[in-house]
Amino acid sequence: MEQFLENIKEYFQTANLTTLFIVCGLVVLVFIMKQPLVTLILRLAFTKLRRESSNRYDEIKDKLAKLLGYVLFVSLVLIALPYFSLPDVTNTLIRKVLTTVLLLLTFYALYRALMLTVNWHFDTLARRKPDKINKSAQNFLISGIRVVLIIVAAISILTPWVGSLSGLIAGLGISSLAVALAAQESLSNFFGSISIMLDKPFDVGDFIVLSDNQMGNVEHVGLRSTRIRQLSGSMVTIPNSQLASDVINNETKRSTRRIKFTVGLEYRTPDQNLTQFVDAVEDLLLKNPNVVDDSTKVWFDDFGDSALVVGVIYSVNIADYFEMLSVKDRINHGVLQAARETNVSMAFPSISLYQAD
Repeated sequence: MEQFLENIKEYFQTANLTTLFIVCGLVVLVFIMKQPLVTLILRLAFTKLRRESSNRYDEIKDKLAKLLGYVLFVSLVLIALPYFSLPDVTNTLIRKVLTTVLLLLTFYALYRALMLTVNWHFDTLARRKPDKINKSAQNFLISGIRVVLIIVAAISILTPWVGSLSGLIAGLGISSLAVALAAQESLSNFFGSISIMLDKPFDVGDFIVLSDNQMGNVEHVGLRSTRIRQLSGSMVTIPNSQLASDVINNETKRSTRRIKFTVGLEYRTPDQNLTQFVDAVEDLLLKNPNVVDDSTKVWFDDFGDSALVVGVIYSVNIADYFEMLSVKDRINHGVLQAARETNVSMAFPSISLYQAD
């Protein structure tokens, strides 16, 4: 402790106190004024954007102003560090720590700026061409930017501490081989994500059915895996390498949905009423705007065990599954109404018993 106090006393005896106080005052002043300074710089740099889109300018200010303020402050401390006349060992250590902090802040600010740019690009594309937007490509691009920035930031931060990274990499030896072998699955998933992005078998928000009967809405497509929200509400995470080689049925991409069902009528139904019911159901389908033309067929199909079976086939021009159910509901109500208007009754499973005399 006494040696430490002696070093401090010696430092103040040898240092230029006037220069030291001026530098400290400037550092404190910049720390206090860093936010107004950065806000002023952003106003001048994005004058045109502020006039054309105030919302985007506010996003830039909210996401970057505080970070850039600390970048400005740490940069000034690095510049002012030689004026403190610290011992070489202390000066080197503080410089490395400040450089590390500055790089972390800079790369984080760059990451936020790139995320804003990517989101704005896809938002603009969604407004201009809503049918061309590809959420999978957006997620892939965001994940790719994140990975690249992490790698570049790690190299930039480690270099001041370890010098050339070639010696460090060479020193890993057999560990590098183990890491490479362990990364095979990750690389497989990475190339699977590229395949998904290029082929576009589905997009975020699509309802898909896989060959193992997994089904649900796609919520996220990343570099390693895809997350699917099942109808039960549970979240399923599937590796992209598996998805790239799987058979995918994209229910959202279909242009029409085909519906087929049968109606059972009582055996005592007169032939004339049966014909009227078939005609009424067919007319109901032809008048529905959601039913595809030339896709309807209503006919007396079969003699069932306890009913006269009428077959009904039609297609609707709706891709969304739940909207299709609404159309089907209205048509089913119309079939019931047609049965009442033509005086026919629906049959139910029954058994006739005959007693021998």
